[in-house]
Amino acid sequence: MPIAQDLHYDKLLSDLSISYSNQELISEIVLPTKVVPKQTDKYLVYDNRSFVPQKDDYSGGSETRGIDWSFSDDGFYCDGHGLHHTIPYDTLANTDVELMDLHTDAAIILKDIMLLNKELDAAKVLRDVNSYDPDHVYNVAGPVVTLDWSDDASDPHAHLVDARTRVLKATGKRLNTLIMGHDVYERLRVHPKLLSRVFNQDVNFMTEDMLKLFLEVDTIVVGSATSRTSETEKTGDFIWGQDCIFSYIPPSVARKSVVHGVTFKWNRNGLGVEQSFLHDVQLKHSQMVELFMYYDHKVISKLAAVYFPAVLG
Repeated sequence: MPIAQDLHYDKLLSDLSISYSNQELISEIVLPTKVVPKQTDKYLVYDNRSFVPQKDDYSGGSETRGIDWSFSDDGFYCDGHGLHHTIPYDTLANTDVELMDLHTDAAIILKDIMLLNKELDAAKVLRDVNSYDPDHVYNVAGPVVTLDWSDDASDPHAHLVDARTRVLKATGKRLNTLIMGHDVYERLRVHPKLLSRVFNQDVNFMTEDMLKLFLEVDTIVVGSATSRTSETEKTGDFIWGQDCIFSYIPPSVARKSVVHGVTFKWNRNGLGVEQSFLHDVQLKHSQMVELFMYYDHKVISKLAAVYFPAVLG
């Protein structure tokens, strides 16, 4: 009797396929976007005069006391990023359109790769000690973080309170966003010293909401995205490592606002910050799917965040 395999010729399913992509990209959150009409420009930086008391006593008929203030400027330049994928006319003609949309698939893969590159660029900026005031880098075995957080005797809560107080004194802003690598997040959820203080309950781990409530932060951002050196690697490395960043991120990026960093995105020709094109390349008898982005990850205020590098030791 014929077996089932002899009676059916395998073919590709039109309603199932497998594709891997990073779902945990965080650069858009930790470096809020500022869309700009020009590729390069400048912005104002005001002095700290508003933190310095001035005599303002006044009596009728006299002149009020005058004050002075100053400002400087800084600038940005949105570097261009672009990739393309070429599809021969013959390939298009022979493709089963119910199985694959080659143009859409190409655009998705191009965007995934470019967003991964953008994430790596953001991590490179935020994981650099030069992106912070020297007093805002809390190294393990330093004056504040005497023990790394993998040690049960360490006290992450005390370290974060110290960081919040330092930034409040420097900027007048209360740190509201905790950014950490995946391993750091998993460690804090089960850190015995933190668990012992949570509602005096016998719990084995904290949820993200419990951790936010206890640490008094508005947002916890976990960097779980990975990167690999080749497509043959089975696993990748966490892009955000074992670092922790305690940052102030305002509700919106506007004039005279304090923010640790932003991503300037150039809206080239008013066509959007992510621009895709489909070209006919007749000399190659092909079509080309092309994607462009222009951006600059820029640190604005080195005082508006505290960096805990390699906090698990």
